[in-house]
Amino acid sequence: MERLNFANKRIMIIFFPLFLTGIVTCMLPVSVTKLHHLPAFSYITMILIWAVSIRRRIVDDAIRHRILTACVFMVFLFFLRMCKFSYFPDDVYVNEYLWYAYTIPLTTIPMCFFLAALYVEPVRDKKFVVLTERLLIIADVLIAAVAMTNGYHSFVYRITVHPDKEYTHEWFYWLIFVR
Repeated sequence: MERLNFANKRIMIIFFPLFLTGIVTCMLPVSVTKLHHLPAFSYITMILIWAVSIRRRIVDDAIRHRILTACVFMVFLFFLRMCKFSYFPDDVYVNEYLWYAYTIPLTTIPMCFFLAALYVEPVRDKKFVVLTERLLIIADVLIAAVAMTNGYHSFVYRITVHPDKEYTHEWFYWLIFVR
């Protein structure tokens, strides 16, 4: 096994304390710590460490870029989660749009991994792969647009009571789910 070089040691020194505090605060009740962001920061730290290792280990540019894009959307998902539960806890409309915004990373992350998988084998028909990639990206952008404008048309969720956030899934939700 290869020894840790200086850059790897520096990364470990930077990320390990944040990761450890995140793990410890996950074990303690929220009423004791009042540090409810640290588990999310711990997950973000794990994603960043993984992204650094991917950047170093995967030599194929096409695969590496798509997996790193998925890592960016993973960090974005945890950022949305922190915003929803901590920064805007009482604003009903901001929380509603943050909730709709969850659709963006939750549909983009699997798509990025699928697109990376398309490049694992030697690509024989490059035009087909590029066309498939563009169609999936366009479909993902359309899904995000419909989800973010749900307040106007209720195609994804129909919210019945705002303060209690009671809702039902509508037809476009099931379309996203099947995709």
